[in-house]
Amino acid sequence: MADFVLGRIKFVWKGSWAGTTAYIADDVVRYGGNAFIALANHTSSALFETDLSANPTKWQKMVGGVEYKTDHADATYYKVDDIVKYGPTLWVCTTAHLSTSAVLDTTKFSVFLPGLEFEDSWAVGTQYQQGDIVTYGGYQYVAERNNIGQTPIDSGDDWEVITTGYSMQGTWASGTAYKTGEVVQYGGNTYVFKVTTTAGQLPTNTSYADLLVEGVKLQGTYNAGTAYKIGDAVIYSNSTYRAKIDTTAGQAPADGTDNTQWALYVKGAPSGVFTTQGDIVQRGATGPERLPIGRQGDRLRVNAAGTGLEYYEESSGNTLHVSPEGLDTNPGTESLPLATIKKACQLAGSLGISQISNLAGGTGGTPGTYRNIAITGGSASNATADVITDGSSIATVNIIKNGEGWAEGNTATIAGSSLGGATNVTFTVETVTGGDTIRVQSGTFEEVLPIRVPPRVTLLGDSLRATKVEPTSGSATSVATVNNISANDASRTPGTYSNVLATATSGDGQGLRVTVVVDGSSAITVTPTHGGCYFAVGDSLSVADNLLGSGGGAALTFDVATLHNNNATSMLLLNNANYVSFFTFQGMTTGANVCSLDPSGAITSASPYMHNCTSVNTGTTGMMIDGNAHTSGNKSMVANDFTQINTDGKGVSVINGARAELVSVFTYYCDKGFNAESGGTIRALNCSNGYGEYGAFADGVSASESPDEVQLRGSQIRFQNLQGNIASATVAEGDTLTGAVSGATATAIAVVQATRKLKIEAGNSRLFSPGETVNVTGGSSYNFKVSTADADLVDAATKTITGATAANPVVITSNAHGLNNGNKIVISGVVGMTELNTNTYYVQNATANTFSLSSSTDPAVTTNVDGSAFTAYTSGGTITPKTPTTGQTGFLFEVDSTSSLLTSATAISVGSNLQFAGDSQYYRVTSISETDTTNKQAKLGITPERTAFAADNIEVDITKNFSNVRLTGHDFLSIGTGSFTDTNYPDAVGNTQPYDQSRETTEQNGGRVYYTSTDQLGNFRVGSQFKIDQATGTATLNADAFDLSGLTELQLGSIGAAIGATINEFSTDGTLAGNSDTAVPTEQAVKTYVDVNSFSTGKAIAMSIVFG
Repeated sequence: MADFVLGRIKFVWKGSWAGTTAYIADDVVRYGGNAFIALANHTSSALFETDLSANPTKWQKMVGGVEYKTDHADATYYKVDDIVKYGPTLWVCTTAHLSTSAVLDTTKFSVFLPGLEFEDSWAVGTQYQQGDIVTYGGYQYVAERNNIGQTPIDSGDDWEVITTGYSMQGTWASGTAYKTGEVVQYGGNTYVFKVTTTAGQLPTNTSYADLLVEGVKLQGTYNAGTAYKIGDAVIYSNSTYRAKIDTTAGQAPADGTDNTQWALYVKGAPSGVFTTQGDIVQRGATGPERLPIGRQGDRLRVNAAGTGLEYYEESSGNTLHVSPEGLDTNPGTESLPLATIKKACQLAGSLGISQISNLAGGTGGTPGTYRNIAITGGSASNATADVITDGSSIATVNIIKNGEGWAEGNTATIAGSSLGGATNVTFTVETVTGGDTIRVQSGTFEEVLPIRVPPRVTLLGDSLRATKVEPTSGSATSVATVNNISANDASRTPGTYSNVLATATSGDGQGLRVTVVVDGSSAITVTPTHGGCYFAVGDSLSVADNLLGSGGGAALTFDVATLHNNNATSMLLLNNANYVSFFTFQGMTTGANVCSLDPSGAITSASPYMHNCTSVNTGTTGMMIDGNAHTSGNKSMVANDFTQINTDGKGVSVINGARAELVSVFTYYCDKGFNAESGGTIRALNCSNGYGEYGAFADGVSASESPDEVQLRGSQIRFQNLQGNIASATVAEGDTLTGAVSGATATAIAVVQATRKLKIEAGNSRLFSPGETVNVTGGSSYNFKVSTADADLVDAATKTITGATAANPVVITSNAHGLNNGNKIVISGVVGMTELNTNTYYVQNATANTFSLSSSTDPAVTTNVDGSAFTAYTSGGTITPKTPTTGQTGFLFEVDSTSSLLTSATAISVGSNLQFAGDSQYYRVTSISETDTTNKQAKLGITPERTAFAADNIEVDITKNFSNVRLTGHDFLSIGTGSFTDTNYPDAVGNTQPYDQSRETTEQNGGRVYYTSTDQLGNFRVGSQFKIDQATGTATLNADAFDLSGLTELQLGSIGAAIGATINEFSTDGTLAGNSDTAVPTEQAVKTYVDVNSFSTGKAIAMSIVFG
C-alpha cells in the first residue's frame, strides 16, 4: 500500500493515456474506465499494460470505473473493465486483448449484467448468445450459454424452456416433420404435436399428437372419386354428413343415416339440393334430388326409364329455323334460331341421317351424357348426336344434326375417345333425308349476298308478303374483277376458254367461272362470267392447265380484285332439287338477279322450284337461268306463282341453252317479260306479261350448236306464163333441156307451176336466152319459152369489148366472149360509139370472138341494129349478159349434201332454222320432201319466202337449238306502255307510251315464240296465223298452206244480209256438167271449159251486148 504524505500531494491531470509520452510521478491519466497515477518518471510504452505490469509497476489505479464499448466486435482492442454488449448480456473485460472473432471470448470477459433478447424462431445456422430467446414448435426457450446448431429440445445445457404454447401450421402435410407444440388442421379436426416427429406421421396417431379441437371442414358436394378425412363435411342427397374416420374413395354416406365412415350432420330441406340458379328439385329413388339446369335451348321430358325428368337438347334434325330475333351463333333450332338465311344455308345439307340400325358399342369408359358428338363415315360430314352411356350397355344415340352426303347402308362411327373412353359406337344408316328444310319466320332479312342454297335444300318463308329478303349495304361476296394474273406460260395453248371453273386456293369462295383469253404473246386476260359466292378481296384462285388446252403450262393463278355491290349481284344461287316458297325479294338494282343457277352445281335429278314468291325490284332479272353456269345436267328451273314486278328489268331470262317451265308466272313493267336468248327455252302455261316494253322475246340460237350443213343443188329458170305445154307436163328428174336458139343445155330437177320455176342443174357452159323456146326430152317431151321479165334475169360475168363496127348490123368484137345467139346483153362504157351505151341488145351470128347486135326480143327473129350513122368506136366497153339461169328463190329449195347428213330421211327436222351463206336472215324449215338417201338429196320448204337469188352450191346451215318461248293460255296486258312510272298506273290517263301489240311477241335472229294468247282488247291469237278480235267478231287466217283433211263442207257465212252457200267440193270437171251449187271448179277446169266453148272452136256462147 502506497504512503501518502499530504504535504507533498501535487497531482497533475494528463487526460487519456498515450504511448511514447513522458510522464512524471503523480501525473494522473485516464485509461479505459479507470484513472491511474504515475508512480515514477518514465516514457510510456506502446501498450499501457506493458507499463502497468512492469516491475516495479509504473502506474497505480487511483479511481476504479468502467467504459461502455457497445456491441462486441471483431478486431477490437479491449481494456480491462471495458463493458460490451453481446447478445442480451453486458460483459466486462477481465483481460486486455485484441479480439480475433465476432464471438465473444468468455475467458477474457465476465458477465457484468445478464439480459434477455427475443430472436424469433430457432434456426440451425444462427449463433445464439446467452439470454437469447427463440421459439421452437409451440414453445419458447432461452439460451443458457453461447451456442450454434444446438436444437433447443435436444440440449438441456444450452437451452431452457421458459414458455409452453402453440404454433399454427395450417393443414397437415405429409412431407413435413412437425415439432412439439405445432398445431395442424387435419380434415375437420385440429391437433397439437406433443413430440417432434419425422415426416409423414399422422396427427391422428396419439403417440405423436393430441386432439386439440374437434370440428368440421366443408368440402361441398360429395364426390365418389375423393377420399375424405376425419371431420370433412359433404353434401349428399340434400343433407350434410361428417366423416367419422378417414374414408376410402367411393364410400358414400348413407341416405339420411350414419354408417361406419359417415355421420349425419345436418338433415337438409328439399330445396337444399339446389346448387345453381335455375336448378329444380324432383323426387329421386329415396328422396329429393337436384335436376341441374339445362343448356340454353334444352327441353324437359320424361326420361327413357319413365322414372324422372331430364333435359335434352332440341334436335334441329333436318329443319333449321331463322328469325329476326335469332343469332348466327345459335344451332338453328326452333327455340334458338339463326339470324340470317345465309348462315342457315351454310349449315344446311342434304342426304342426312334419318333412321339408323345395327347400333353397337359405347361400353366401358366413364358413364355420362355426351352432347353433339361428331359422327364420321365415308365422305359424309356435319352429323352429330347426343350419346348416353352407362358403362356396360350399348349406348343410346339421339341424332342431333343429320349432316349431309350420307347414303343408305353407310356405316357410321362415333369415336369412343369422345365418350369418356368407351368403345366406339357404330351403326348402319338405314334411311337418309332428301334435304334440310330452312324455315324463315316473318320479318325483313338484310343479307350479304349471294346466298348459295345447297342441293335438295328447301327454303320456306312464313308468309309471302311478311317474309322479305333484301340486300344489306356494302359489297357482295361475288367476284366482279380479278388482278395479279400470272404471267403467260410459253407452253400455254392459245385460245379463248369460256366459263371455266376456277378453284379457290385461299378463303371460302366457290363457284367463280371465268373466260380466259390466251393469245400466246400478250398478257392473259381473265374475265369473271359468273361471280360465285363467299369470296373476299385478295382471295387467290387458280385454273388448271387441263382447262386451258392442256399445253403443259403451270396452273393459271390470280386474285380477287373487286366484288359486286351487294344490291347488284344474285340473291339466290340455286342447286339441284331446291324448293323456295313464300318470300318477297326486294331492294335489288340494275344488273342483279333474284335467283340464278349456282355456278358450282349441276341440275341432275330435279330442277330448282320457285313457288309463291314475289320479286319487287328495279332493273333486276327475277329468274336468270344461264346454261353457261353449268357444264352438265339439265340447266333448268321451274316456277309456279312467281310474280315479277321488276320495272325496266326482266321477269324470266333463259339463255345459253338453259330451260324454264313456268306456271302462273306474272310479270309487270319489265323491259322483257319472258326472254329467251342463245338457245334458251321457256315453256309457260297460264302466265301473263303486263305493261313493260316487250312481252315474250326470243333472240338467237345456241352458240354451242354445230350446224348441219347442206348445199343448194342447181339453179332455176322461170318460164313464160301458159307458154308451150309445160303447164300440163310432168317433169321427170333427169329430163334434158336444150335451148332452141342458144344451144344451152341443162338437166331438169323439178318444176314449180305456181311460180313458173324450173329447177335445173349440170348443163353446158352456154347461157339460155330470154324468150327462146326450150325443148325438153327424156322422161317427158314438151317445150316452154324462157321468161323475158327483167326480174327473172341476173347479170352473168361481164365481157370486154375491143371493137365495134359502124355498119348494119353492128358487129362487136370481144375475144372468147362465150355468148350464144339470142343472149340478152347490156353494153356500157364504150368510148367513141357512145350510142351503144346503156342499151339492151340480143346476140346474133355469134362466132368465137364476134357477134352482131339484134334488137328483137324474140331470139328466133333477127332485127339488125344499124350502126351506119354511129360515131366510130374508139376504145373500151363492157358487155353484161342477162341470163335467165339464176339462183333459187321462193319457198322451195333443192339441196344435197357432201357429208353423210342426208343419208337419213329424218336428219333435218321440220321447224329447224335455216341460213344461207352470206345472209343473216333466219328461215324456218316447213317441209322436207323428195328425200333421196342414196344420192343425198332433198327438197326443203322454208318460210318466209327468199326473194334474193341463192346460187348453186352455196352452203346452207340448219340448226335446231333456237331460242324458244312457248306460251299456252297466255295473257298480254298493255304491252309497250313501259315501266311503272311510264304507265302512270293505276291512272290510265297520263301514260307516256301507247300500247303496241307488235311488242307482245318478238322473234329475232332465229328465235321463235309459239303462243296462244289474249290481250286487254280481247284479241285472241294463235301465233301470227290465226286471230280473233272478240270486240268486232273478226277472224283472220294467214298461213302459207292449209291442211283441210277431214273437212266435208265449208260455209263462209253471211255477207251483208245474204246467206252464203255451203261448199263441199273443189271440182276438176272441165264440162261443168254437174251444175252444182256446192262445188267450186278449179282453174284448169274453168280453162278447159272456156277453151272448149270459145269462138275459136266454132261453138256459140250466148252473149248479151248492151250499147249505151
